[in-house]
Amino acid sequence: MTSDSLEVELHSSFTAWAADHAKRIRGVSDVGYDPRRYPAQRIRESKTGAGALSRWVPSPIFLRVLERKLASVLRSRENADRIVGEFRDVAPDVARLLDERRSVALMAGHSDNLFDVAYCLAGLQISFGTTRYLRRTGIIVNKLMTREAFRGTPMTDTLKLLCNVYWVIPETQSTRAWGVPESAARTVNTGALQALQTDIASGVLIGVIPTGTAARQEVVEGRLRLTMPPISAGTARLLEQFDAFLPVAMWDHVPKAAPLSFDANDAIGVLGSLTAELASASVFYHEMPVDGQPGAERVVSSTRLPAGSVDAGS
Repeated sequence: MTSDSLEVELHSSFTAWAADHAKRIRGVSDVGYDPRRYPAQRIRESKTGAGALSRWVPSPIFLRVLERKLASVLRSRENADRIVGEFRDVAPDVARLLDERRSVALMAGHSDNLFDVAYCLAGLQISFGTTRYLRRTGIIVNKLMTREAFRGTPMTDTLKLLCNVYWVIPETQSTRAWGVPESAARTVNTGALQALQTDIASGVLIGVIPTGTAARQEVVEGRLRLTMPPISAGTARLLEQFDAFLPVAMWDHVPKAAPLSFDANDAIGVLGSLTAELASASVFYHEMPVDGQPGAERVVSSTRLPAGSVDAGS
């Protein structure tokens, strides 16, 4: 099969998937398959570079624009300020590692919001107080998003305002359920991995969803349970290339960042704990895979009572 025909087959599966997102996620729409207008839709387009705006707009002005954009997307200046403020303390530590040409993975969990990693990267960029790290920042995103817009703006345009974008097809149940061809996924992911490996070697900040997809939410015996899918072997190999990890959780637009970690398993555990705390939930997650097999399952529970509950001892 030629590259062009494989690309058409890939986008055929994306059409149904994007339609499902448009039904379930308010503000999301399908821009259609038009690789001339949207080059990132091409199967061999592995990386979309950060937009040129930050090159010629002075840092203070650009960061104000970015902050207003974040508040607009969140429809709340208060929520935007909360996200930016959460990263004020850790931003100097991340900047120091980048100055040393070391690479940091900002790890989010997709527990409550599919855009959590982008919101947190924006908050961290603004907290840096400079745009000097913007072109050394990236986000790993499902290539499906090249087909989607949020409130009328193509997601590619919004993301490249913030950072570089690496396009992947995650190894998830959703990918299989929507019939994404395995050969197309391999082509996309091979190109993305090559681009990432090149950039990681020079020191970058990359937003990552280790599980590749959203956590499953369910109520068990009156308590919220979040189940994070296992981490794939491919994602584990990628994470091993980073020098440090910044675990961040978000629930109902409230962020929580931990101090930097230097072990991927530790960072994943912290991510689970942060999520449990914010959501007042029990979080089931997996450690890093071993010998290609899913890592051990762990459970962490919040000690906080769910909203509206009554402590029997009070």
